[in-house]
Amino acid sequence: MIHHHRVAGWFERGIADGKTEVGETRQCAHCQYVWTYQPGSGAKRGYCLNCHGLLCMRLECHEQQKQLLATFPELQGRHSCLPFEDWNNRMRDKLMRDPMWEVLPSGIAVMKDQ
Repeated sequence: MIHHHRVAGWFERGIADGKTEVGETRQCAHCQYVWTYQPGSGAKRGYCLNCHGLLCMRLECHEQQKQLLATFPELQGRHSCLPFEDWNNRMRDKLMRDPMWEVLPSGIAVMKDQ
């Protein structure tokens, strides 16, 4: 059991003989990838000491982190990760300052008519 981390979700799936299997899922703090939590499965997962979140440890996630950090040059050298939620907030703030975009109260960004 991973202590101090909330369950990202639950699943229930049908298996043989009409029985069901219930389990927990976890979510990567960096890319939002969701996996079935199975202690002892041998799957290598990680924990980020910067953002204090669980990591999926997929190559795609690592590459995506490099791209996201490149989106915000002011973070270079100061941060080793950019969690999905932080990236989302930074993008919203960036679009709110851009006159080409209108950010609705719901958080949806709409390009203004030219």
